[in-house]
Amino acid sequence: MPTTKVNLETTDLNNYRYDMSRCIKCKGCYWVEHTYMPGVKYSVRCPSNYWNDFDSYGAFGKMRIGTGLIDGKLDWTPTLLEVVYADPLCGACDIGCKRNLDLEIELSLEGDARQGRSRTARADAGPQKIAENIAATHNLFGAPHADRRKWVTGDIRMRTKADVLYFAGHATASLTIMR
Repeated sequence: MPTTKVNLETTDLNNYRYDMSRCIKCKGCYWVEHTYMPGVKYSVRCPSNYWNDFDSYGAFGKMRIGTGLIDGKLDWTPTLLEVVYADPLCGACDIGCKRNLDLEIELSLEGDARQGRSRTARADAGPQKIAENIAATHNLFGAPHADRRKWVTGDIRMRTKADVLYFAGHATASLTIMR
């Protein structure tokens, strides 16, 4: 039986300590299991870690960052905020972890992100580079705005009038250009 009252405050990282400290860095959050993988092209499940191959960008690294923040060994820095903001919180890591350890990785990452984002909102010091990119190029990656349609292949015909519109979004269009 718990000796302390349950705290459901989502911005308190201490509420995620258990799951953060139980991550064994198996990288189930990063790799797609071979039985489900349709090919090498689809072997990685984490877009944040795929984009930047440092461990800190993967869920297993962010779990270590979270415990470092809780223990007072780390402090919020611009680089740490960049790592937190680079996570799309898509839940792919959580699905991979549920297969191996059944930890609440997504909730921990959301707590990490929520605390980091709430701190930057209070300090008025959000991720400056992303804000500058959006202002200059209309996307967070800084890809040239004029190149937004480069992802459309020659076999796709575009009409000026249609009943249905596919909006690719800034991420899809920009990432395709940058590859």
